Amino acid sequence: MIPGIALWRLALALLVMSTAARVFAGAGGVDTTFNVIANNTVYSVLTQPDGKILVGGAFSTIAGVSRSGLARLFPDGTLDTTFTNSLQGTVYAMLMQPDGKLLLAGSFFTSNQGKQNVARLNVDGSVDGTFSNSEPANTVFALGLQSDGKVLIGGQFTQVGNSNHYYIARLNSNGTVDNTFNAGTIAGSMVNAIAVQDDGNILIGGAFQSFTTYGLQRNNLARLTTNGTPDLTYQGTASSQVQSVFLQDDGKSVWGGLFTSLNQNQRGHIGRLNFDGTLDSGFTAPIGANNTVYAVTEDTNGNIYVGGAFSTYGGSIREGVARAFSDGTLDSSFNNSTNYPGPQVRCLAIQADGKVLVGGTFNVFSSVPRTNLVRLYGDNYPAEIVTQPQGRNVAVGTNVTFSVEVSNPTTVYYQWFKDDAVIPGANFSEYSLFNVQLEDAGDYSVFVSTGLGGTTSSNALLQVGIAPQITQPPTNLTVNQGQNATFTATVTGTPLNYYWFFGNNVVGTNAALTFTNVLASQDGRYVLVVSNFLGNVTSAPAVLTVLYPITLVASPADENILVGGTASFGVAVTGNPLIYQWLKDGNPIPGANAPGYSVTDALLTDAGGYSVIVSNQFNSVTSQTGHLIVGMLPQALSIQLNPDNSVTLTMPGTPGFNYVLQTATDLTPPISWQNVASIQTDTNGLWSYVDTNTAASDVQFYRVSTP
Repeated sequence: MIPGIALWRLALALLVMSTAARVFAGAGGVDTTFNVIANNTVYSVLTQPDGKILVGGAFSTIAGVSRSGLARLFPDGTLDTTFTNSLQGTVYAMLMQPDGKLLLAGSFFTSNQGKQNVARLNVDGSVDGTFSNSEPANTVFALGLQSDGKVLIGGQFTQVGNSNHYYIARLNSNGTVDNTFNAGTIAGSMVNAIAVQDDGNILIGGAFQSFTTYGLQRNNLARLTTNGTPDLTYQGTASSQVQSVFLQDDGKSVWGGLFTSLNQNQRGHIGRLNFDGTLDSGFTAPIGANNTVYAVTEDTNGNIYVGGAFSTYGGSIREGVARAFSDGTLDSSFNNSTNYPGPQVRCLAIQADGKVLVGGTFNVFSSVPRTNLVRLYGDNYPAEIVTQPQGRNVAVGTNVTFSVEVSNPTTVYYQWFKDDAVIPGANFSEYSLFNVQLEDAGDYSVFVSTGLGGTTSSNALLQVGIAPQITQPPTNLTVNQGQNATFTATVTGTPLNYYWFFGNNVVGTNAALTFTNVLASQDGRYVLVVSNFLGNVTSAPAVLTVLYPITLVASPADENILVGGTASFGVAVTGNPLIYQWLKDGNPIPGANAPGYSVTDALLTDAGGYSVIVSNQFNSVTSQTGHLIVGMLPQALSIQLNPDNSVTLTMPGTPGFNYVLQTATDLTPPISWQNVASIQTDTNGLWSYVDTNTAASDVQFYRVSTP
């Protein structure tokens, strides 16, 4: 084996192992390689040019390490421990200067300057001592950076650096207050969003109603000139608080917040204004989101990402994050999933590779456990197998094609395997085999990948065989009890499964069915079924005859019949074979060699003792005798009345034969005859009975019948 190939296969195997448990859901799906736990809300997220990720919020630990409000992560989500942190409190906003220094806004202290709420950090995270503490008197929510290096801050404060500045102020590049910038007294409570236009004018959004100093009504959004005075020509308005603003390259601005109308037009928590503040009617989002939008950003393709507390966007379910096209309509391919409970998304950032960083308050995202920070795939995501390759059962000589369907808009690399070994040149979505042979059987799978990783399909089992055929069926066998016996058959095909049936029961699964010490109970018909994945065939029955000694179970029973009647004698025996010879009074009856013997049209001379001898090569048994009595029909009945009023009845009959005496008191039809007794004639053939159950006044009629 070539060493380079071996290393490549090892690396590929490790990649397969590491991605085997991933669940991808296309654009907007959770990047499960990134799992960073922040123990409280994430309010701001920022990507550095080198791919590192800055995270700000209300947390005190992140990735299991103590970090108050601020941390820096490597692109894979591991904590950058070289980035120091002396903050105590919450970071709401971050901006990176061109020189790599980091501006922070929030409600926090620093170790060397006390309560600060705004600060600048060096590249290593240490506090930049050259940036003065301007001491905003309350929380700072928003930051803006001018081209001249001056810093705009917005929040809930009314004083900065001992000067009155209502909710919006500007700091010099060294952190001192720039009092040449003053918006005057503003009626309201806060500024949440700042964006600096190319011409230096400044867009702000928040919760305010008017610029009292200038007597101007401005509801929740406004544009300021470079010295902080409100721009009279810009008259945009929002029905409720603004939380975010994103300035597009063409000068248009996308606003998000609690409002449901923008410039008196219905807009569901998001809308777009033209450069001059008029409503951009081309941004068709009257339905928009169904709840507050906290964050808005844009990718390099002009797609707009929206984050907030909503559960629908454009009337479709979108929990916390949605992606819209440049006209504001929903991109249904992104984050097409649901969460419960719904996430509260506070911030968004787009990485250079198109992945989306999402921060806020949540414990699960798209059914994946994630705590307050999650990374989603953009349009470049790991290969997701939509349709797995399917197993096949085929005959030798068949052509077979395995295929996989992958949902991914980016280039996908394919590598097919057989039994975990690379198939050279098998690098397409389909892999075909022609004129397959037995050695082609095995498990086929494919590894699919993009630049972001890959996954391996499930195994598709290829079974190759030859249909079964029985060329010589099993033949009948005759053995003595206690001997051994074997049924065999000649069968072609592969692979083969054997099932020997005795009745409905499977009694063997091998090519031959062998009996050791055969029992009489195994005598009978056996059938062989041979099968494989191509079908099955069934043999003709083969009979196993078991020969064994005779045992008498039951002898013939006695019979009483009338002359002309029929008597049948039978015997119960076990054994095989069985040869019968019936006897009358100990003498063989010619031709009486069946299991039973019958006397028909009986004569008096047929009376006697009947028995049978049953024999085979092992032994013989003689049954006990069954006696046949042949009786005459009832004869003339004599009746005599005795002095004591009893009645004596006599009649000639057959010796030893039973007759039934019956009586009636009225011969008017229908006659009701009652049985009196069953009486047997004596050895001389005389039948007699004395009826004492009579009275002098009784009228009695008698008759005799056969049983």
